[in-house]
Amino acid sequence: MTIAKDSSTDEIIHGNDLRGMDDFYIKTTSFECPYEPCKIKATPCSFTMKHVNQSYFRYGDKHKDGCGIHDPRYKNNHTSNDERKHNSPPAPVISLLKIDVKPRGGVKNARSSKNENHKDEKKANEHPVSSSSIKPVVDYYINNSNHNEQLSIPPYGTRSYKDTFQLIFYKNNIRYYKPAIYYGVVQSNIRLHEDSDKHCITFLARDKKTQKPFTLEIDVSDWNKSQKDVFWKEYEKQRKEADRYYKGLKDKRNAKKYLTVFFFGMPDENDKFLFKTNHFKLVYVAFLGKFESSYNDSNYYIENDLSVSSLNEQPISLSDIDHKNHEYNIETSLDFSSPLPEPEPEPIKSSLKENTETVEMKSKVWGRLKKIITFFKK
Repeated sequence: MTIAKDSSTDEIIHGNDLRGMDDFYIKTTSFECPYEPCKIKATPCSFTMKHVNQSYFRYGDKHKDGCGIHDPRYKNNHTSNDERKHNSPPAPVISLLKIDVKPRGGVKNARSSKNENHKDEKKANEHPVSSSSIKPVVDYYINNSNHNEQLSIPPYGTRSYKDTFQLIFYKNNIRYYKPAIYYGVVQSNIRLHEDSDKHCITFLARDKKTQKPFTLEIDVSDWNKSQKDVFWKEYEKQRKEADRYYKGLKDKRNAKKYLTVFFFGMPDENDKFLFKTNHFKLVYVAFLGKFESSYNDSNYYIENDLSVSSLNEQPISLSDIDHKNHEYNIETSLDFSSPLPEPEPEPIKSSLKENTETVEMKSKVWGRLKKIITFFKK
């Protein structure tokens, strides 16, 4: 993945978002390396509809000393070769995610955006690195172990990366209730319809008894043609790559990479298994290897322990919720009444795998003892 900074607004732009933006904005904007000591020129590439490859930024010059590309911490962290091929630096820590940017052909006018977002100079200085896309935010999260950095998402306040990112998993009576950057492994054997105004993505996490999965509904009815095309093509590209990978495995539970969807969205008020979003820049699909994920319990509660009404009266604290024994559904088949394809097994947590192996071992030992007892009874 590649990134650059809009020199007129100081906003971090992700290379994948270029094709969904206004051509005039791209051609009249100067992009540069986002690291202050560097600032070498970044060239937007493959951003028109006629291009087959994904849009990206390319850096022709050598990055200067002090640029993040020279930081040894990022040397082996990247899951893609795009950074090296296009000479792109790693994503810096984003401290402001602007989700209220109204698109004009995919993006706000650069000058008006600068005026609106920098009315209060003091406030702007509190957020030196900003973006209207979650992609550079996600890139930083998956490539860094420090998740204590602060991220402001107006009008939802400021929280740490750790508390902002929420893995979607199933646990009895779990109820997600906060807007957050949710993410999880999704099924790679479900295609999306290119011309649909709504896409439904199915997560592997699901109720063990009913087999009802968590789903994400993406309303794309207000997206322009370019944005719809970009999202669908990128999803299909990542989905096909994941599907080929899974089909080549003898046991899918041994997978090292997963089709993962990140999105900033809201849990549905009526259906606790449904999430919703409608922002082009707030959905990110990637076929990723394992990365360090922070434990987070701040975006959900257990319905038996805490009523919905009490959430409006008092904040959730660690003592309010039972956080023990996170359960990951690893069922390999669906109920026959379900219209969904057969789900792929979720990654098995090491502790769960060890417990399963222990039970199997005890079962074998008991079987041998029964044979010995039967022999001596004869």
